[in-house]
Amino acid sequence: MIYIETRQQTEIRLGIVETIENVIGVPRELWEMKRSRLNEEVMIRHIYIYMLHNYGKFTLQTIARIVGLKNHCTVIQSINRTKEWFEDEQYDYERNLLEEIKESYEQRINKTAESLAR
Repeated sequence: MIYIETRQQTEIRLGIVETIENVIGVPRELWEMKRSRLNEEVMIRHIYIYMLHNYGKFTLQTIARIVGLKNHCTVIQSINRTKEWFEDEQYDYERNLLEEIKESYEQRINKTAESLAR
């Protein structure tokens, strides 16, 4: 099945990617669709999937296609793993990083909304 993004979906996805790149300082070529198991790259992909799910309202299958996964099961695992960071104190670094990315992305959304309102 061919996946075709709407213009709005593309803008949301690219906005999330740019926000992650800006906060983390790692270009997306190193983490977006790579099958690496390096901890940092896996963590960034978890955050990317979480952001696509919560801010982009993409379906699980669509997220799987965007990230290059075979099906939605890995997407569910990734989202659940990211949610664990908020519940377990041992994931302080991951939680702080995710909060910084969410905050930065929300500021980006607010600036866009303000400029459209003018």
